[in-house]
Amino acid sequence: TRDSLSPSTYSFTHGSALEYALTVSDTRGCSSVNIAGYFACNCPYNAGTFADYTPHIMCTGQTYNVGDITVGHRDDNNHVGVFSYIVCTNPNDIQGTFVCDLDGDIPSIALGSISNGHEGEQYYLVAVEGVGRGLNAWSPTHCRSVSQAVPLMWKISPSPTAAPAETCGKVIQLQGSPIPNGMSGYWTATAPDGVTNYSYTTIENTTNIMNNPRVLSSHYGQVTFTWHVVNAECTGEASAIYNFRQVPSPEAGPDITVCGVTAEITGASPTTVPSSIQGSSLQWTGLGVVMSDANSIQPFVTANSVGTYVLTLTERNGECAGSDNMTITFISVPSPTTTPNVDTVCGQVAELQVNNTNPYNEGRW
Repeated sequence: TRDSLSPSTYSFTHGSALEYALTVSDTRGCSSVNIAGYFACNCPYNAGTFADYTPHIMCTGQTYNVGDITVGHRDDNNHVGVFSYIVCTNPNDIQGTFVCDLDGDIPSIALGSISNGHEGEQYYLVAVEGVGRGLNAWSPTHCRSVSQAVPLMWKISPSPTAAPAETCGKVIQLQGSPIPNGMSGYWTATAPDGVTNYSYTTIENTTNIMNNPRVLSSHYGQVTFTWHVVNAECTGEASAIYNFRQVPSPEAGPDITVCGVTAEITGASPTTVPSSIQGSSLQWTGLGVVMSDANSIQPFVTANSVGTYVLTLTERNGECAGSDNMTITFISVPSPTTTPNVDTVCGQVAELQVNNTNPYNEGRW
């Protein structure tokens, strides 16, 4: 009942002769305060107090250090009762929501310390001192001391994965593990060596928070992408290298015509735009010809016979390749013969005769 003379004073009748527990809240239930106490003012037990009552959210594998944050009777070796801890799911009903009890000298609590503990479950830790450990402190004839509760929860630590890949060009699809329910994820990138202004853009209606977006890279090279998965305060990440290979564009050079069946290619060049490709390989191919060094940019070429031949220069950058063609026309070297080699005529007029191996060749005396 409310005291009419003092509006902030209330009185009540409680069913227990030893203790009471109340929850005081505002009319809207937005906030509340738990109050617990004993009618016996001379109870010899003292469970002590926690230095910090803020909720503690931990990740899988992390521990709650009890010894670092508890003060009071726990550190007093002159116990008059049995000191222990109780884990429950409702501090207003410790007996009804009891999960387990723990030794009073335990230095820390992990999720594995709690019987059948589960990530995502809200637990409360209370210190108890009485005639027995844990719930045995609840005796109809003896008082006990129970501390305020500290909220504890463990969250699953994400363990994402990411798969490497390479592509010809600047577009690739990232491969991260799916996002578990209730979690979120996002990608970050580490620039290739020597690049200070690296960036990437998600394309084709994908976003940075998807596990498999398609991205457009600003540069060629090896980029380390990291897939972050977040579960409240708990995070996990996995990195993979994505290789954006430049597609080669070599120049085989201009078409040439040579006398004979041997020529040197001098006008070819590997890729130079937008930049040269370190580590690329070259190869010349062509039917009916023999190369002095098919992997050289400037080989000598020998044809089986005169005629026109198509040569192809291919440049490879990993699995990416580009090629260009040029033609070489080999023509026979003229070898005219005169008959007879020595002649004598009467007078000042003579007829000269020559035999051309190719009647289409032109010549002059």
